[in-house]
Amino acid sequence: MQYINQWTLHFLLATSFLLCASSYIFSQEKCCSSVVALSNKVVHTESIEKCIVRPLPLKNVTFDADIYLQKEEFIYLTDLMPGVMVDAASVIKGVEYLHKKNKFSSIKISVLYSDESISLHYSLESFWTFKKVKIRGVFQERNVFAQCYVMSRGDQFSQSKHNHSILKIKKLLERDGYFGNKITTSFEYNEKTKDITVYISIDKGKQFTYHRIEVEIQGSDDGADYDELKKHIEKKLLHVLSDKKYKKAIMNREAIAVKTYLSHKGYLQTRVAVKEVINKITRTVDVLWKITVLQKRSIVFFGNRFFSTKELLEKIYAFGKSAWLMPATLLAEEILTAYKHKGFWNARVVGQEEKDRSFFVIQEGARAIIKAVEIRNVGAIDSFFLKKKCFRKVLHHKYYDFQLYNEAIKLLSNVYMNAGFLHAVVIDPTFVALEEDDEYKLVVTIEEGKQSYITSVEIAGYHELQAEGPFKKNFQQEPVLCDMKILDQQQAWLVQHFQQLGYLHPRVKPTITMQEHDISIVWTVDPGEKVYFGKTIVGGSSVFPFTSLMKIIRYAQGQQWDQEKIKQAFKGLKELNIFESITFTPDMTDKNQEKSIILKIHADDVYEVRFRAGVELQHVQKYQTFNGLTYKIGGTGLMRNPFEKGDVIRLDLDFAASHREVVACYKRPLFFKTPLMCNMQVYSIAYDQPGFVGSINDIYTLMQNGFSWGMESKTNFLEYSFRVGCEGMMTKIKDPLMQKSLIAAIDFQPQLVDQMVPFFYIEPTVMLEYLDNGLNPTSGFLTLCSLKGMIPFQKKYKDTLFVKLLCEQSFFIPLKTVVAACRIRFGHIFYRKLSAIMPSERFYLGGSHSLRGYEADLAPPLGVFVDEELQEHLVPRGGKSMLNINAELRVPIFKKLAGVVFQDFGILSGDTFVDFKPQNFLASTGFGTRFYTPLGPLRFDIGWRWRKQTPLERSFAWFLTFGQAF
Repeated sequence: MQYINQWTLHFLLATSFLLCASSYIFSQEKCCSSVVALSNKVVHTESIEKCIVRPLPLKNVTFDADIYLQKEEFIYLTDLMPGVMVDAASVIKGVEYLHKKNKFSSIKISVLYSDESISLHYSLESFWTFKKVKIRGVFQERNVFAQCYVMSRGDQFSQSKHNHSILKIKKLLERDGYFGNKITTSFEYNEKTKDITVYISIDKGKQFTYHRIEVEIQGSDDGADYDELKKHIEKKLLHVLSDKKYKKAIMNREAIAVKTYLSHKGYLQTRVAVKEVINKITRTVDVLWKITVLQKRSIVFFGNRFFSTKELLEKIYAFGKSAWLMPATLLAEEILTAYKHKGFWNARVVGQEEKDRSFFVIQEGARAIIKAVEIRNVGAIDSFFLKKKCFRKVLHHKYYDFQLYNEAIKLLSNVYMNAGFLHAVVIDPTFVALEEDDEYKLVVTIEEGKQSYITSVEIAGYHELQAEGPFKKNFQQEPVLCDMKILDQQQAWLVQHFQQLGYLHPRVKPTITMQEHDISIVWTVDPGEKVYFGKTIVGGSSVFPFTSLMKIIRYAQGQQWDQEKIKQAFKGLKELNIFESITFTPDMTDKNQEKSIILKIHADDVYEVRFRAGVELQHVQKYQTFNGLTYKIGGTGLMRNPFEKGDVIRLDLDFAASHREVVACYKRPLFFKTPLMCNMQVYSIAYDQPGFVGSINDIYTLMQNGFSWGMESKTNFLEYSFRVGCEGMMTKIKDPLMQKSLIAAIDFQPQLVDQMVPFFYIEPTVMLEYLDNGLNPTSGFLTLCSLKGMIPFQKKYKDTLFVKLLCEQSFFIPLKTVVAACRIRFGHIFYRKLSAIMPSERFYLGGSHSLRGYEADLAPPLGVFVDEELQEHLVPRGGKSMLNINAELRVPIFKKLAGVVFQDFGILSGDTFVDFKPQNFLASTGFGTRFYTPLGPLRFDIGWRWRKQTPLERSFAWFLTFGQAF
C-alpha cells in the first residue's frame, strides 16, 4: 500500500512536471515551416493560404535581402506594421507588389505564432539586372552600337542575350568593311543593388577594300552571247568598287543598279547573287557577281519627246515581272494614260510585238494649256477667293496636269465643307476651247445647296455638362455653321473632362442626325472603369531615399486618377538632375479599380566631366563690321547623388578674353510638406564692360566674389526663391590716364574705384508662369517680381546701401494664327544716389531684350567720355529707375519661319523721377524673323530709334541671337 502511494505520488509529480513543461512550451513561440511565396516569377498563393489559415494581429515583421531595400519601401509595399490584422490575402498582395519590382527571384516567409498573434520574417533573394551599356573605342555612332544591345535597363541579365548583342555589333562592323574587328567586354558589378554595367570596347581595325571584281552571266537562252553585257557590267562595277572601301550598303545599291540596267536591256526577270571572299591578311574583299537572266524582251519607243525612254520604261516596269507577260496593246494604253494625265489629250500610242521585241509608236501632239478658270453657280463664297485658294497652282503651272487638277477639286470641296455646305457638289468640270489652238478654259460648276447649321447638341446621360466648356453655347437660339473642328473640340473636351474624373480610357462617340439643313449632335459617352491611383512600385533597387521620393510624388494611393499629377511627379524627379531616365507606367494587368504605377528610375553616372571650346565676338567696330574674335573655353564637372540624398555637386569654369567665371554649386532637395531645393554657391566672376561703339578697349572691369545660400520651390505655375549671401564687388578701371574722365562719364564716386566693397545681400523672387510653351509662348502670361537688398559690411561704405526692386509682366494673346505679345518692366533702386550704386547693379536699356533700336546698354542717358585725342565718345551710364514696354506681333510665314513687327518704349532716370518726362521717352520700331529650331527660335531683329539725342549716335541696331525677345 505504501508502495502504491509512493508510485501515485511519483506519477502525480511527473504529470505536473509534464503539464508545466507543455504550458511553458506552448506559451513560447511556435515556428511554422517556411513557405516559398515566390519562385520562377510565380506567386504561390496556395502555399501561403495553407500556412496562414486565419487572421491574426501582427506582432512583428522583419526582412533580410541581398540587395539594398529600404525599410520604408518594404512597409509601404506590404502594408505590414505591428498591430494590423494579417491574413493570407494581405500577405499575398504584399508579395505581388514585391514581385512587380522585377528584382526578386525568390521570396521565403517564416511564420511565428505566439499568444494569438503572428510574426513574419521575409527572406528576399534577387537576380542580377542589366543597368546600362557603355561603348568605348569609337567616337561616332556610339548610339548605333548601343542600340544593338538587346537587353533593356532593368531586365534580368542574360549571358546568351549579351553574346547575341556582341554578334550583332560584329555584323554591323562587318557591314561597313571592318572584318578584322576586335570586341572585348568587361562588367562592373554593383553588389549593393545587384546591377551590371557592361563595357564594350570596340577596335574596328582597318577598313577592308574591294580588290578583284568578277561577273558571271547565265541565261535561259543557250545560244545567246552575253559577253558584251558582261563587259559593260564588269566595267561599271570596277569603276564604282575597285580599290574603294567596302560597305554592304554600296553592294546593295549596285545590285539594284545592275537589275535596273538589265531591265532596260529587256531582261525583265533577273537574279543577282553575290559571293564574297574575304582575305584578312591583305584586308581585301574579292566579289563574284553571279547574274542569271531569263527570256529577253526588248522595248523600243518611237516619237517620244516629253517623256524620256527611261521614264517610259519605269512606267512599264512598275508592273514588275508580269510586264514581260502583258501584251503590247495593254502597255500602250498605260502609256497613253500617262500622256493624257500630262495634258496630251490628242496623243496616240500604237503597240506592236515582234518575236522578243515590243514597239511603241507615239504621236504626242500638242499639250493643253489652261488659260483661265471659271467657277459657275457661286453665290455664298467669292469666286475670286476660290480661284486664288484652290486653282492657283493649276494656273501657275500653265499646262494641264491631272495631279494638280485633282488637288484643286479636292480643295474646292473642302472649302465648301468647312463653310457648312455639307451638300455641295462639284459637277464634272469641262474644258472649253479658246480661240488660240490648244488653249482651254476650265469651267467648274458648283451645286452649293444650303448651309447646314448645328441646331442641337446633347450629351446623353450627362445633362449637367451642357453648360460647360464648348457646350455653353445655346445652339437652338444661335445656330452655328457646321464645321468638323467644332466636333473635334467637343470630343477632345469630353475626353479630357472624364479623364480628370478618373476614367482612364473614356469612349466618346457622336451620333449626327440631319433634318434638311439642321444638324443635331448627340454625344454618347462610355466612361469605362473609374480608376484610382494604386501603389507606386519602384522597379529594381534604388538608393534614392524612398520617403523623399514619395514626397516628390504628389498623388497618393486611393486618390482619383489624374494624368496631370503624373506629369508633375515626372517633372519633379527630372529637376533633381540625377536620373538618366524616368518612366511612369500604369499597371494595366491589375484588374482592380486601383491601378499600380510602375516607376522606373535609372540613376545617371555619378561622375561626369564636360569640356567646351569656341570663339565669341568681343567687340563691334564701325557700326557694321565684326572685330575682335576671341577664344572661349570652359568645362563642367558633376557629381550626382554623392550623399544619396538626391544632391548634386557642380563646378563650372568659363574663360574668355573679356570675362572669367568660376562657380561651385551644391544642390540638395529638402522634403517638408512642400519639397524645397537648397542651393549653395561659391563664385568668382570678372567681366569687362565693353567700351563705346568703335572702341577696341573696355572702359572698366567688374569683379564679383562671394558665396550664397538659397531655397527655391516650384509648383505647377508658381516658382519662388529666397537667397542670402555675402559678396565682394569691385569696379576696376585699367587705364589710370583715363580714370578721371571715365569716372565722370559713368557718374561714379572716385573713392569706390578699385576698391573691393563687401556686401551682405538678401533677395526674394516670385514668378508666376502660366504659358502654353516656355520657349515659344502663344497664350498665357508671366509675372516676375524680385527685391534685392545690399548692405555693406564696413561703415565707410555705408552710402552704398540700397534696395533694388524689379517687376515684370508679360501677356501673350492668340489672334487666330497671329500672336500679340506685350511686356511691361519697371525697376527702381531705393535710398541711394546713382553715383554710389555699383555699375553692375544699375538698370540699363538697349539690346536684343529691351530697346532694339539701341546697342546693348547704350540707351540714353549716356556718359560722354573724352579720350587722349580729345574726341568725345558715348559710354553706358545706367539709371536708378527704369520703365520698359515691348509690344510685338508674331506672324507665321512658312512652316518654321515667322516674322515679327515690334514697337519698344523705354526710359531711364537718374537720382529722381524728374527724368520721367514725355520728351525723355525713348522708342524704337522694327521688324524681325524667327526660325524655329529644337534649341528655340533663331532670332534676327533690326530696329530704328525715333530720334537721336546726340550726333554721335546711329539711327538703328540689329541683333542675331537665340530665343524670343521676351
